[in-house]
Amino acid sequence: MLDVQALETQEKEFSIMALLKVPDTERNSKGEKRQRIRPTFRVNGMVVCRQTFLLLYCLSVDKLKALQKHFLEQGVVPRVHGNTGRKPAHAISYDDVLRVVRCIQNTSNERGIPQPAAPRGIDNFPLVYLSAETTKLARHEEYSTTCTNQQVRALRLTAFKDVWRICLPHVRIASPRDNVCATCEKMRHGVMDAITEEEKLLAVDALKTHILQAQTVNKI
Repeated sequence: MLDVQALETQEKEFSIMALLKVPDTERNSKGEKRQRIRPTFRVNGMVVCRQTFLLLYCLSVDKLKALQKHFLEQGVVPRVHGNTGRKPAHAISYDDVLRVVRCIQNTSNERGIPQPAAPRGIDNFPLVYLSAETTKLARHEEYSTTCTNQQVRALRLTAFKDVWRICLPHVRIASPRDNVCATCEKMRHGVMDAITEEEKLLAVDALKTHILQAQTVNKI
């Protein structure tokens, strides 16, 4: 419709404010001070009504009033949002992140099963699996309880998950498929690759022994 519609928001507002003309005097023909200043709307040099101006520039009445108020008070200068430069009340601080990281690291150290090496193409940190029964909701509740006891701020579940995902991506909750260690996988392949009955029995016994040892370690 008009080229102004293809402009960025700030450029469009500049163009519209430049078109808002106010009377040259603050007094009317009787010499009295004007109670209300009535703007003149122009398009391509022609005076138009407000409704036509709104239609041509795809403006709402509220947006136009806001631009008029800013134009009368400040002139043709950029509008600045009231919250610009202010720190949001819900902003996450370094200490907030540190408490979440420590909570997850403690859980990882106590209950995690580290893998021998990092997967190919992924970070240099070997994966650490938490048991499949673990949930992020349960870890968050544990973390929130600790924060309450220490009388410090506790992040909500969504922020807790975001910190976990960004700061500790190598600590994961195992799926049923992942809920095994590398030694288990190696021994399972040994059972499948066994040729003789004796080799298969030895491989099965070794796997059972390893599983029992792993269960004992996890209970400690």
